Amino acid sequence: MTTEELLGIINNSVKDRLTSLDLSRGYIKEIPPEIGQLKRLIKLDLNRNELSTLPAEISQLTKLEMLNLDDNQLTSLPPEIGQLARLAELKLNRNNLSTLPPEIGHLAKLATLDLDDNRLTSLPPEIGQLTRLVELKLYRNSISMLPAEIGKLSSLILLDLYRNQLRSLPTEIGQLTKLTALYLQGNQLTSLPPEIGQLKILKKLKLDYNKLNGLPVEICKLMNLIELDLSVNQLDNLPAEIGQLKSLTRLNLGVNRLSTLPAEIALLNRLIELSLNGNQLSTLPAEIGKLKSLAELDLGANQFNKLPVEIVLLKHLSELNLDYNQLTTLPAEISQMKSLENLNLNRNQLSTLPAEIGQLKSLTILNLNGNQLETLPAEIGQLKNLTLLTIYRNQLSSLPAEIGQLESLEKLDLEGNRISSLPAKFGQLKNLEVVDLRDNRLSTLPAEINELPESMMLGLSGNPILDVLPQEVVKQGAKAIIEHCKEKQKENQNLQVFLSYAREDKEEVRKLYQKLSELKYSAWMDKENLLGGQDWKHEIKKAVENSHIVIVCLSNNSVSKEGFFQKEIKFALDVADEKPESIIYIVPLKLEECEIPDRLTDWHCIDLFNGKGFNELIKAFEFRKEKLKK
Repeated sequence: MTTEELLGIINNSVKDRLTSLDLSRGYIKEIPPEIGQLKRLIKLDLNRNELSTLPAEISQLTKLEMLNLDDNQLTSLPPEIGQLARLAELKLNRNNLSTLPPEIGHLAKLATLDLDDNRLTSLPPEIGQLTRLVELKLYRNSISMLPAEIGKLSSLILLDLYRNQLRSLPTEIGQLTKLTALYLQGNQLTSLPPEIGQLKILKKLKLDYNKLNGLPVEICKLMNLIELDLSVNQLDNLPAEIGQLKSLTRLNLGVNRLSTLPAEIALLNRLIELSLNGNQLSTLPAEIGKLKSLAELDLGANQFNKLPVEIVLLKHLSELNLDYNQLTTLPAEISQMKSLENLNLNRNQLSTLPAEIGQLKSLTILNLNGNQLETLPAEIGQLKNLTLLTIYRNQLSSLPAEIGQLESLEKLDLEGNRISSLPAKFGQLKNLEVVDLRDNRLSTLPAEINELPESMMLGLSGNPILDVLPQEVVKQGAKAIIEHCKEKQKENQNLQVFLSYAREDKEEVRKLYQKLSELKYSAWMDKENLLGGQDWKHEIKKAVENSHIVIVCLSNNSVSKEGFFQKEIKFALDVADEKPESIIYIVPLKLEECEIPDRLTDWHCIDLFNGKGFNELIKAFEFRKEKLKK
């Protein structure tokens, strides 16, 4: 806005007897002296301009009650500003003020003074003359000391000194008896004066990001305090008197040096949120279970190696954070936490989950990232309200079929495990929006995955399946990959696979049979396929002869065993003699580290136990299927 345009606006405003004038966002660099002609003006908005000074004539706006100068480049205020006798609201946020003129104290009716984001290093003693001041905002300045006169602000309700350089508070702070909110976070306070206990109606006290190494007992006299934030300090103990803060609903003690809590903390019976993350706690007082109103408890980044049993008494707890601890197990009593909605167990040392976890019927978020889980209990399928399940970087090799019962699940993160196949019931997760299966050992997907939503995001990078998929399919994304796998599994039904094994390995081989069946391969295992009354020797011989591939399952049990297992191998060798040398027919498969019988050494052996063996087996099947097509 040019000076001529601004003068035109001023002249028209005088003629129109305006009481309110908005000159914000006008790129104004200078206010002309003619501004003083606006004698009737009550409200003047000059925010978001480029002003570096104000004319002395501003003092002639004697009826002005609100002056907004936010977001300019003011480096100082003219002394004449003190003549604005009716001014009730002065906004100077985000300027470059380094000092205030003493005349600021003449603004006897000032109720709100906003000085956030300036460069103030001190306040003039005259600030104490503003006895009608209700709100004083000084966020993000460089004030290192408050004048004693601050205590004369007898009407002050809100004092915001967030992110300054205060090292101490004057004892006169205790004279601000109408104060309800005191924000002192982000300073360099090492202690508090006892007089802080005189702020009898204070409701919010924020002291986070200071250097406090102790608390005065008097702080526990703040009977009306609702919110107390002491996080990121250097506290190593709490006074027992903290239990006197009966009105407290939110208490943040995160990132201190606490190794114990006083039993009296249990007296805070209105407490809703308690944050204790980033301390040195390994136990909690037994009395903690008396916090009947507690809904959120943060115990992350402590030294717990077991879940404090007292926590299960917190019947209204809806959020529990235990990330970055040393938990190895969860107690069965966790089933009592019926209100729990969000459970964070990220970065612990859990190798198993109790079946009782399935009783947490209200759970919507479960974070198990970075543990050592090898399996999930079938009962996890009982979590019908679960929307987010993250099990990133564990040691899972499979998922229970019951995972398909998680009917509300929207996001599932399984990145960085050892999963080689998905259960067929995976396709029942109809509400899935995101599935992250990156960096696993998947060589195929179940046909049922095609039943998942078309819009679902599917992460598969770092899996063997991408090595065998045509690149044009990979480039087309999740939907094309799923469709391709569906077609592949139709082909799988044509591949006849015989499983030869010693009876001692029955359970291990049954797991292999189930995985192959989920992928739609026509696997044959005597314990699964033989019918009552059949001549088992005849049926086994026939199954060997009709198979396209014979898997000889080897273990320390089988290699030295006499009996029909050896005859099965002989049947297979006889059939192999009739096959072309270029095809795969016999596949020795080691279930554990063991010797290979001499008569099977001509064939490359796969180690199923090394984690990659199943994928190697599937590659062998793919090769055999291609030969069958020809």
